[in-house]
Parts: sequence; C-alpha cells; structure tokens
Amino acid sequence: KDIQKDTQTDAQTQTQTHNDSPKATVWAIVKALHADLRLGVEDAVDPYTFGKQVSRLGRLALSAEEVGSTKLQDAFLDKLELALIPWATGKNTDALLYDATWGGIVPSIGLADKYADFGSGWYSDHHFHYGYIIYAAAVWAKLRPKSFAPFKVNFDALVRDICSINRADAFFPYVRHKDFYDGHSWASGLFNQANGKGQESSSEAVNAYYAVTLYA
Repeated sequence: KDIQKDTQTDAQTQTQTHNDSPKATVWAIVKALHADLRLGVEDAVDPYTFGKQVSRLGRLALSAEEVGSTKLQDAFLDKLELALIPWATGKNTDALLYDATWGGIVPSIGLADKYADFGSGWYSDHHFHYGYIIYAAAVWAKLRPKSFAPFKVNFDALVRDICSINRADAFFPYVRHKDFYDGHSWASGLFNQANGKGQESSSEAVNAYYAVTLYA
C-alpha cells in the first residue's frame, strides 16, 4: 500500500473540513498520525509499561478525532481494543487477579514476586500503572461505547482499586493512595522505606485521577 499517497489524500480531506485551522498544521498532524500508526506494538507484559503503550493509543485516537479523520481514529481504536481485551479477560501473560487480603487488583507475576512488575503485586504505584490503562479504557468507552460495554465491569474494578469513593465498598479501600491531609498520594504500597513513604511521581498521580475523571 502506498502510505505516502494515503497520507496525502487523508490530509487533503481533513484540511477541506477544517477551514478554521491552518492547512499546514492539519497536514502535519495527519502525517504524524499515520507515522505513529506504524510504530510500536502494545505487547508489554507488566501493567505499567503496557499501560503507557495503550494510553498512547488512546491519545492518538482522540487526536485523529480532533482532526476529523475517522479512518485513523478507527485504526487506533482497533489496535487499542485488540490490546486491552486480553487484559480485561485475564488472557494476558500477567493476568490481573483480585487479592482478598488487602482488597485490590494485582498482577499475577507481581503477586508471586513482590519485586516484579515494579512492586505492583505489593500495591506499589497502582494509581500510576492503572491510571494509564483507565485512560485508554475511557477513550474506548467514549468513542465505541457499544463494543466497550461488555468489558465495563472489568475496568470499573481498576477504577475502584485506585479511586473507590464509596466508603462502604466491601471489596476496595476508600481512595487507596490518596492522603487528603497531606494533599497528595503515596506510592510505595506495602513496602517499608527507610525514609518513610514517597509519592514518587506527582505527574503520574495527576494523570491517574484525570483518567478516572474521564472514565466516570
């Protein structure tokens, strides 16, 4: 397939439907989206790296929507669905499990080895890891609500893991990582640290709660 010709045709179509945008800008965005579509495979085993991969797809799908390219939007969404469904159904290598001891969703590899998966099996960085996945799920729910519907309950569980706002929730703690007194989240889970707990990445914490807001 002639990628260059396809990109040029798509860009010309979008510039015709976005008269209020500079044509050169729309052309550059569409060209970049076509290049992004050909890059990367969403095949990471651990939830943190995988989350970043699918979050990227979600952002690109929204960018395609913004410039009016249904073709590109669908292409990114196809990849996003293909990547997320195994994680939602427990058919990925590092299947997500419910841990009744502490009330949370943990990766199976991380549960067996507390140092694997960036400590996720011991509740380290859940809001970072799952925030990316929730963001991708929010994009899927927005742009393809019918195909998302059968998997909603699975992603609802991830949201409840990091941001359950129901104090009576029998399965998940109330806003697991958030410390309203200190005004930020703690990230180190069950791990002891010589200098106390740490928030590690305030930007990823913000991203997680932003993703939950989009998903809601």
